[in-house]
Amino acid sequence: MNHLNHYDDCPQLRQVDELIKNYYQKGDYEICFQGCLELAEQGYALAECQVGYFYFMGQGTPADLDKALYWTRRAAEHGDPDAPGNLAEMEQIQKEGYPMDFREKMHSGALYQCMDEAILVEQFQCLDKLYEYNQTRPSQQKERFALLKEMLAEVGEGCYVEAPLHANWGGHHVHFGKYVYCNFNCTFVDDTHIYVGDYTELGPNVVIATAGHPILPELREKTYQYNAPVRVGRNCWLGAGVIVVPGVTIGDNTVVGAGSVVTKDLPSNVVAVGNPCRVLREINEHDREYYFKDRKIDWEQL
Repeated sequence: MNHLNHYDDCPQLRQVDELIKNYYQKGDYEICFQGCLELAEQGYALAECQVGYFYFMGQGTPADLDKALYWTRRAAEHGDPDAPGNLAEMEQIQKEGYPMDFREKMHSGALYQCMDEAILVEQFQCLDKLYEYNQTRPSQQKERFALLKEMLAEVGEGCYVEAPLHANWGGHHVHFGKYVYCNFNCTFVDDTHIYVGDYTELGPNVVIATAGHPILPELREKTYQYNAPVRVGRNCWLGAGVIVVPGVTIGDNTVVGAGSVVTKDLPSNVVAVGNPCRVLREINEHDREYYFKDRKIDWEQL
């Protein structure tokens, strides 16, 4: 068989480029894989190299290191210039085992490069869904809730999220209990998981962030970041403009005053305010009598 190399001016080379542009870059890995596999079976080195990469990454087909090695070796034999480097990496992993992939790093607290191409392809798909949500009309409540179920990791009954909503991963790592309310312009930096308990209310412009960046400038320059999950308990109220930083847990029933910056865990059943946020007092019997300043709760009318 006449094996064509990476640089041949041929329709098959253009086909591989079109498959990558039209499918791979849009996240349609399976279609791209099948198209490249058909060309690889005809002996085209660039397609062989791509198929090896697909098997190596588990994109469009289950990960299979043996098949990745087979196709990459074929590509190297047939002159693909990228294949030798890929092959060396695969053989090292065959010997030492797979390192953590980006998904594991995102949720383990490890440093990783947030601008990695594999991350961005998946992230943009989530952000496109969020864009759809933010274009809906307020009257389209059924459509909004249906989109929330697609967007969020979990969403309980009765949740209400005002648009616009902002989220690094479109809410993909956000877990809502039931009857959670988000006011306008909430931001979830959901590079790892955010948990919000039943009946919790988030005021306008609340920011819950899970992503951090190293203090060391050399690492930030290379786009390294790390993530730590945030947990907000049941029946909490976070006032307007509250910021919650990575790794924080807020206990049940706690109220956080407007504009507070929560840098450390808060216990249950307290009122906390400030920057940095500190516990002001416990929720007490006075709160059972007064709901705002000197205004009493009329329990008979409720």
